[in-house]
Amino acid sequence: MAVAGKTMGCGSGRPKSLILGFPEVQTVSKQILIGGADLVGITEITELVAKHRGPCVSIFLHTHRSGPGTQQDPTLLGELLDDASTQLTLFGFGQDQIEEILTPLFALIDNGEFWKYPADGLALYAAPSFHRHFRVQIPLEESLTVGQTFRVRPLLPLLTGDSRFFLLALSQNQVKLYEATKSTIAELSLGPIPASMADALMGEKFQRQLQFRSVSKTTVQYFGSGSAGEVEKQSVERFLRLVDHGLVQRLGNSTHPLVLAAVEYYPPLFREMSKYPHIVEGSIEGNPNHRSPVELHTEAWPLVKPYLEAARRQALDRLREAPTTRVATIVTDLVASAMEGGIDTLLIAPGPQVWGTVDPSSGVVEEVDEPSSDTEDLLERVVADTLLNDGKVYSVDASELPETPAAAILRF
Repeated sequence: MAVAGKTMGCGSGRPKSLILGFPEVQTVSKQILIGGADLVGITEITELVAKHRGPCVSIFLHTHRSGPGTQQDPTLLGELLDDASTQLTLFGFGQDQIEEILTPLFALIDNGEFWKYPADGLALYAAPSFHRHFRVQIPLEESLTVGQTFRVRPLLPLLTGDSRFFLLALSQNQVKLYEATKSTIAELSLGPIPASMADALMGEKFQRQLQFRSVSKTTVQYFGSGSAGEVEKQSVERFLRLVDHGLVQRLGNSTHPLVLAAVEYYPPLFREMSKYPHIVEGSIEGNPNHRSPVELHTEAWPLVKPYLEAARRQALDRLREAPTTRVATIVTDLVASAMEGGIDTLLIAPGPQVWGTVDPSSGVVEEVDEPSSDTEDLLERVVADTLLNDGKVYSVDASELPETPAAAILRF
């Protein structure tokens, strides 16, 4: 169990950046959890590393989905919270402040609804006027940390291959847009995207159903007698163009992948005309109106997974190919570069905490062997400053790094 020292504040002290790849969106349905997990993405991690009034309490425990361990998990959480209370007392915090920090977490112990949907790990965070908890799909090693910052490194593997992606469910009668991760899916408001073909074409009536067959991934052949068939083809194309126009407006400058779900002839036509450059190969075939959000997610994940995991592989390739002057591997150098906003991409491996001090006036960084009331985990500081300066962070295996717990590609 790792315990850091008493401090007066949490976070790096830098202003929180708005890290969004697309305009802020509104959901029209509750987020559906896949496999009982909560959403932990770049936005959630960035919220944790932003400045908070201290002290900061971070708790991790391995939880059980079934068996006798499910009865023991609430008890273990209670023991860790008792330990946190003791540590806060030793650090000189009063009972009122301790209760303010820990009461929201103590309330979870007897919350039967909360324990009804367990995952593989549980991460809990508390500071004055702030608390969060996340059920995650990876086992977490039991630990308690009270210190200057929230501890987020154990959650970083969730960011690898778990960025957001979009899913466009497209049919003549209904258009739906979803935002999803590996563990969640939620329907978004459409905004400028038409809700149906009738909506897009302002109630135009169709004389007869379009007949078609797909002749390749990018070509659709239409059949119809005389001009009526051509009119119907044009109507479908107009509908899809209007959907795409609204989609590009809706997603703004997003670079997140988009999965299409539609009857077989829509995706090749939509992909050919679309101005959104991040549509994945392959699609979910069939009328999406007949599938639940969870079913759509299940079929979308194998299509989008390679796109989401590619970024980590590319970052490792960039690290190996970068000139030595643009790479940092020594922890103290990483801290200094991150403080200046100089890290473009950070690759960090799971492992022990690295304790040290940072002089706020001079910026001098020193590594020490043991934690004390004046130290902090330097690697947590690197992660925080990298994210808050719009850098990218990837969790990698220790074997993928050159004998260092972390390495960075520098901006300058």
